[in-house]
Amino acid sequence: MDKKTRNFLAAGFVFLCIAGCLLHFFYDFTGKDPLAGLISPVSESPWEHLKLLYFPALLMTAAGWLILREKRGTLPAAMSAGVWAGMFTILDIFYFYTGVLGRHLLAMDLFSFAAGAAVTCLVAARVLRRPNPLPAPVFRAGVGFLILPLLLFFLFTYDAPPIALFSVPGRTAAAPF
Repeated sequence: MDKKTRNFLAAGFVFLCIAGCLLHFFYDFTGKDPLAGLISPVSESPWEHLKLLYFPALLMTAAGWLILREKRGTLPAAMSAGVWAGMFTILDIFYFYTGVLGRHLLAMDLFSFAAGAAVTCLVAARVLRRPNPLPAPVFRAGVGFLILPLLLFFLFTYDAPPIALFSVPGRTAAAPF
């Protein structure tokens, strides 16, 4: 991998960690503005906390489009694969440790987020090593799978289905608030 891409992904990891931490408090900082709730957690549910990785990664993708011009044919698929792998990493760690311990811990939540950010960048790095550009169907699928979480976050922020992913840990009701 070239130095420019490696530096971009290293800086991206730092950005994801910092922006994700700041985004955690954005909804409350805005006085619980419903529009802010579309991009930042409105509750402590695992689903809502995936926004902490997704939206900074979307900004990272936009920055990569400008910075890594020579990788544009691969970037959407790389970031899409990275973001999905990162979000699943967060959920895997969360459900594993809460299943073992029977409760959630802030330190483990922070660790799972950092691990998700790292996996996002590592998977993106792996895909960015592929030939550029990727075939058109793969490129389009990358764009589609990068946008899909955006639509799902907008849809489920204020109208979540009654399943555990959308529930606040420790509450029996499936409502996210």
